[in-house]
Amino acid sequence: MGNVNSKQDKYRRALLAFLTAEAKMPTVNETIVRKIVADEQRGEYLLLNSGWRGNQHLHSNIYHFELKSDGKIWIHANWTDRLIDEDFTHYGIDPGDIVIGFVPDYYRTMLAE
Repeated sequence: MGNVNSKQDKYRRALLAFLTAEAKMPTVNETIVRKIVADEQRGEYLLLNSGWRGNQHLHSNIYHFELKSDGKIWIHANWTDRLIDEDFTHYGIDPGDIVIGFVPDYYRTMLAE
């Protein structure tokens, strides 16, 4: 059990480091800011855009990750053109612990083969 907890702590730090780096990336408009939302107790991590473009309020999800109790990281949303699972390995996350959660189970099975 201690092994899963230490892996979760490592992955929690890795997710926050990744999101912190991403939050520093410039936005197309200085009135739009990137915000990290982290619920570490429930294992939920998001990066949001929030702000104004003229009279239009913008609020959008860039990333949504979930750190499950088994130590797997589920990518629920990635609204970028980047393959972030490759980036995760640079943060010390085992590729076998990354689950692309926004594709159906049968498709994930085909990808693993």
